[in-house]
Amino acid sequence: MKNILILTISWAVSSFRPTIIPRSPFYVKATNKILNKWGNELFSVSSTTTDLEETAQRDIASMDEWASACGVERCQGFQLVATNKENEPLDVGAMTTVDLPAESPVLFVPSHIIISADQSKNEIGYIEAAENLFYKLGTIDHTPYFYLFLKILIEYELGEESLWYPWLNSLPRYFSTGASMTHFCCQDCLPPLVGNLALSERTRFRQFFKSISYCDLISQYTKADKKLAKWAFNIVYTRGFEDGYGDVKIVPFGDYFNHDTNWEIQGQYDDQGNYYAYTTYDVPAGSPLRMTYTAGDSSNPSFLFARYGFLDESSPATFCKILIEPVTQELVDMGYSHERMLFYRGSGEASEE
Repeated sequence: MKNILILTISWAVSSFRPTIIPRSPFYVKATNKILNKWGNELFSVSSTTTDLEETAQRDIASMDEWASACGVERCQGFQLVATNKENEPLDVGAMTTVDLPAESPVLFVPSHIIISADQSKNEIGYIEAAENLFYKLGTIDHTPYFYLFLKILIEYELGEESLWYPWLNSLPRYFSTGASMTHFCCQDCLPPLVGNLALSERTRFRQFFKSISYCDLISQYTKADKKLAKWAFNIVYTRGFEDGYGDVKIVPFGDYFNHDTNWEIQGQYDDQGNYYAYTTYDVPAGSPLRMTYTAGDSSNPSFLFARYGFLDESSPATFCKILIEPVTQELVDMGYSHERMLFYRGSGEASEE
């Protein structure tokens, strides 16, 4: 049975409109200069940064206050609640305490706090060596996530001086994603399909970690901190989503919608880059507010486990866990494809393949 612990106060709003505010009291400059033996400054890091220990407390209340100060608006009855089981790390999701008709506005997040891969790349600059490596390894489609990854590291180094410090300080520290697993776990403890997917996540993290060295805006101290890099990598891949226009974005506060096959929430962006979330059907009071992490494809819980670190109990089907290597043309002609080899939970039936 899940614990239900109310973490925030609901806010009623009459309409969702952008609210731009000046720099808030959350901006506190507190830097610590690192000097070499001759007294020359090597780099500066904030003296107050997010505690990355797995047991560190997630400050949801301060994030909620920060979001409101930045112009985030939510519907009446919107609340953030603890959704984790007893003795598990804190997990937080959204719910409603009032009935919400279909297509009701639920959340508005202004564009100036949304973290965009395109904008991050513009701020950081084109990193030729990193992009050449991504091209060589056949992972060029992950470069937007890499620039988001660098952006998170840069904001982490700023500590309380960062606009996003309260949000960063509210995020999880513990992850059970493929990137967080050991090689032994991926290869010897998991079924072949999910093991291969988890290993791919782990390999991609190693590529990101290597590529940090090409960014001059990040300190040598951070470049050597694998724990910090893995945390930033997990934040980007568990909270960043394509916007439908070629960009990848993280929507602070909007990233607290959990996943479900029968999602209640659909998000979209307007021409100014503001984010809106609406209900997809009539949602009764007391219901969770969730989105889809798979663009509606509910057939691959193995991907969700490798990328996000949880088992999707709402998925109606799952892939066959047998992988045949190598896949010959003869097998392809016979119809072999693990994407089409499905088992259905409700009936226990298997697909024709």
